[in-house]
Amino acid sequence: MGFSQGLGFSILYQFIVWFFWWFGIHGYNVTAAIQNMVYMPAQLANQAGDASYVFSNGFFEELTLLQVMGLVLAIFIFSKKASWRAVAKVGFPAMLFNIQEPIAFGLPIVLNPILLIPYILSPIANTIIGWLAISTGIVPIFKYVVPWTMPSFFGGLIGTGSISGGLLQLVCIAADVCIYAPFVIAANKIKDEGEDEEEDAA
Repeated sequence: MGFSQGLGFSILYQFIVWFFWWFGIHGYNVTAAIQNMVYMPAQLANQAGDASYVFSNGFFEELTLLQVMGLVLAIFIFSKKASWRAVAKVGFPAMLFNIQEPIAFGLPIVLNPILLIPYILSPIANTIIGWLAISTGIVPIFKYVVPWTMPSFFGGLIGTGSISGGLLQLVCIAADVCIYAPFVIAANKIKDEGEDEEEDAA
């Protein structure tokens, strides 16, 4: 448990989770052994009041699953690609409940080299931001078990029992938008296969 509370281990854990997701493999299922052995017990200990673990199941579910919302918002703000904007509009309602599959497989994120770096970097950045906020006492630990489908702000609010937890989620989403923005802008310069065919036909 002590080793799992290290920032380095938590960053490595998130790298593995989202690297598998990029290949289209459910990262949290692959790493379920880690989650069940250390982060779920940490969550239960927090809830029982027996300990105050920074990194817990609730921490990762409330601060890293929302990272794809950063991509969706970055697309709405910066993307000029009609195909990306169309998928973002369809996937946005699901992302309100942290369901990323419509975006992951529709955009796609999976096996998309443009999005590999931000897709892995965003949850790592959220992990660091959350660690700093909780370690410094700005935000309480994630004490209460909250369904992972709880919309952002409300998940952090309920999970920590403090409005600062909800604000932390909003800060993480803002950071994710900033991380995804350069890659979304770069993607504007890459034409889809269908767009090339339309131009040739014209």
